[in-house]
Amino acid sequence: MTDESGEKAAIMAGQAYLDVPGLAAYLRVSVNTIRHWRKRGMLPPACKLGRLVRWPRAAIDQWAAARSEATRKRREIDVRLGQMPLALIRRH
Repeated sequence: MTDESGEKAAIMAGQAYLDVPGLAAYLRVSVNTIRHWRKRGMLPPACKLGRLVRWPRAAIDQWAAARSEATRKRREIDVRLGQMPLALIRRH
């Protein structure tokens, strides 16, 4: 994870774009997780400025909301079908 000062600075500044450490802090995951998700195409497209990689904060917010909604719908379907959610199946 990133240091606390970087996280606070990114959030308090209300940045329009997030770099890898800023995005990790914003989503509360590790930098390695962000790199893994990016490599697998699991994140919205990033903007490249030379060697710098940045994500528009609005795109991240939309992406997170869509993932949250998809998860909620999947759980509702599982409940209607009488199936146990996948997260619980993997733990048992």
